[in-house]
Amino acid sequence: MVSQSALPRRTLGRTGLEASILGFGTAPLGDLFLELDDQTAIAAASRAFELGINLLDTSPHYGNGLSEH
Repeated sequence: MVSQSALPRRTLGRTGLEASILGFGTAPLGDLFLELDDQTAIAAASRAFELGINLLDTSPHYGNGLSEH
C-alpha cells in the first residue's frame, strides 16, 4: 500500500481543504465505455483512495447517477 502522503496535495482556494493533484474521473463507473460490475467499480475507487487520491470528478450525468452510486 502506498502512503497517502506520497501524492502531493494543493490547498483548494481559500477553503483550507487539501486536494490531491490528481483526480479520479468516475465516468467509467457509470458504464461510459462498458458495463462494470459493482465489485470492479468499488475496487477501482478503493485503489484510488489507497493511492492518496481524494479529488473525485463525478456527475449525475455519468450513467444517470450510476457513478455516484
